[in-house]
Amino acid sequence: MKRLLVVLVSFLCSLQVFSQERVYTFNSLDGLEDKDGNTHLFYRKYYLYHAGVNHSEENGIYRYDVTKNKDTIIAADYWHYNPGTEWNQSVNDISFFDGNPYKYIFCGDKGSLEPYAYIFKSDSGFRFGSSFLFINRIEVSKQNSQRVFASTEDGTIISSDGGLTWPAYELPGGFSSSKNFFLVSTFPSDDKIMLGLKGNHLVKSLDTGNTFVEVDTAGWNSSSRFYYDMDNVHIFGISNGYNGYSFISASDKNGDAFSWKKIWESDRKIFISIDQSLVGPSLYLADGKNIFLSHDYGKTFSHYRKFDRSIVGIYKKPGSNILYAATKYNLYEITSNETKIIKSLPISPETLSYYPLAVGNKWNFNIFRREYLTIGYKDDNGIMTREIIGDTLLPNGKRYFIIKQKESLFSPTWNSNNFLERIDSTTGKVFRYDSVYNTPQDFLIDDLTAELGDTLELYRYHEGNNPDVIYEGNDIKYFDNQILNRKIYRFPNSLSYSSYSMTKGIGLDSLAAGFDLGYTNWWLKGCVISGKVMGDTSLVVGLKNENNDAPTEFSLAQNYPNPFNPETIISYQLAVTSKVSLKVYDILGNEVAILVNEEKPAGKYLVKFKGSNLASGVYFYKLTAGDFSQSKKFVLIK
Repeated sequence: MKRLLVVLVSFLCSLQVFSQERVYTFNSLDGLEDKDGNTHLFYRKYYLYHAGVNHSEENGIYRYDVTKNKDTIIAADYWHYNPGTEWNQSVNDISFFDGNPYKYIFCGDKGSLEPYAYIFKSDSGFRFGSSFLFINRIEVSKQNSQRVFASTEDGTIISSDGGLTWPAYELPGGFSSSKNFFLVSTFPSDDKIMLGLKGNHLVKSLDTGNTFVEVDTAGWNSSSRFYYDMDNVHIFGISNGYNGYSFISASDKNGDAFSWKKIWESDRKIFISIDQSLVGPSLYLADGKNIFLSHDYGKTFSHYRKFDRSIVGIYKKPGSNILYAATKYNLYEITSNETKIIKSLPISPETLSYYPLAVGNKWNFNIFRREYLTIGYKDDNGIMTREIIGDTLLPNGKRYFIIKQKESLFSPTWNSNNFLERIDSTTGKVFRYDSVYNTPQDFLIDDLTAELGDTLELYRYHEGNNPDVIYEGNDIKYFDNQILNRKIYRFPNSLSYSSYSMTKGIGLDSLAAGFDLGYTNWWLKGCVISGKVMGDTSLVVGLKNENNDAPTEFSLAQNYPNPFNPETIISYQLAVTSKVSLKVYDILGNEVAILVNEEKPAGKYLVKFKGSNLASGVYFYKLTAGDFSQSKKFVLIK
């Protein structure tokens, strides 16, 4: 019975992990052309969920048929853990037979308490398994697809029947046909010629790894990749180091000793791709947010494109002017005169929660200001409140939240401002509608998807011609007995506002403003987010009591936008604390979604509804709160 309870608990925990909405990001990119010249892109999609002891992580490889706009997972990569249960499968490398995007072989390790190495073939399933090995690389010969090479910590093993069978492992001596040679690449013109590793030095073999010589000492690793020009002379190698140092080296003598020269170095992960249909290739190089292009084997580079986020992979379509690139959330098709998005992934709700915009949310800050005088100094203390009092649709077709901000420094007089702000949920960017330059327009005030070290052109605090902000990264905030993640932004060349931060699930939580004659600091004392009181409740209650815009009646508003695809916003308000039910029904009266089913305090609320899994058509949503009940119709169009 006790064992049954343990199994049941583990099962329920696994359901908790799998029930989470999966929000992925692109993590790599490569490509192949099929026999008809259609492009197939291969990318990894990364997902991470972590809550307490439960952990779920995925990084599977997908095939995306650009022509058909269809993607399919071809190699599952995952790790799931909860108390009493752990299961995983990693994919370390993949290779294709005769350049066929539908015929492939990959390697990795899988299992739970005792993982084992495996090799999987697309047309015949698992072909190899060993609990004594780690298989890092696999490669199909470009000359003879029956010859498949796999790299292990003991050396290289070879299959002569297309990966169906492999040499047997003999303890303690290892593989009977193993060679003391860690293969990283075979030459496309002759698979007996190989590049491998001895430690972190690059070696070359002319006899399938039986003997080899050292050719470069640059500091290569097992993830290094090599690209060959069709002239059978030039080779480009790329190494993305684990310590943040990456480089590209080129050889103009078929990889021989003393022929390797570094042509690029970076403290970020970098990527290259060449047009392998041409002799003397166009070499594309991605570093951070930028793509560079070389027509002289990497001797010189010119700037080709810049993106708003770091690039995670590129692929040059042979015999064309098309380059494909991936960032965290988008896949791009790039030509000489156009850059267009061909596939996007949604922004994580956790990312958007760093700036929670919803009617009824409130924040209360303490303010400390010190001003240096000719003799001595002067201190002021005060409070600042922010409250979302409503929303409005502006002529530009965008819906904004109305934020009322009030500030007082030991004075009976409050300085008040209203701000109009919105979040673009497809990009994670925050905008403010303002008329700083006498012409009302959208100003970008935050980018919630910023990456470490990004310099952003933000206008949260207008400073003439100096709007740049650096995203410095994350730290931890302890607030209301919770440990929460925080994002930190800094103005590098500022005479006034110098830094501010936002906390996950709370929003703006601090601001430090330095100037010649003193400084001002704000720090969050309390807030109300989606009806939940956090922090110093005495301040929050005071803020709540001065809200003169509290609803006096129940109401359900028409959703916006309508019609919609696939998301829309439903707003409602409660006059008193009530048990609330908000449900969606199809035209036949069948319940298709429950959006709210809990007690809510009086206030104004917004609820996002996603119709991704529903067919196009007419639906109804119904609000029930105490004795109040109202329904409205909306239309989903795909």
